[in-house]
Amino acid sequence: MKKATVVPSMILAGLLLPAGAEARPDTRSMTCNQLQAFIKKNGAVVMNTGPRTYNRFVYHRGFCLYSETVGTAWVDASDGECRLRECKPPRINRNDGRFRPGFDQSRSG
Repeated sequence: MKKATVVPSMILAGLLLPAGAEARPDTRSMTCNQLQAFIKKNGAVVMNTGPRTYNRFVYHRGFCLYSETVGTAWVDASDGECRLRECKPPRINRNDGRFRPGFDQSRSG
């Protein structure tokens, strides 16, 4: 009798527990064109950029928070450096302390 209830319980637990975590894609294993196409297809993705580093890249500003802007990120790709888009935090007006959504001129590229 015990055996009959243990097996279905194990099967049910296997179905309810999440599968192993998917590995993040690595920018260094794709060409620049592949990276840009992958981001365009998914809209926003978190990718490894190094052995212990990662970043979130977006296709356009619609994937950022309202107060964020889109900035440029240069990453290593299998065929050299690649320019991608990432969300940037809002600029702070140092005079009144309020944020100002908009492009950060100091980091243009």
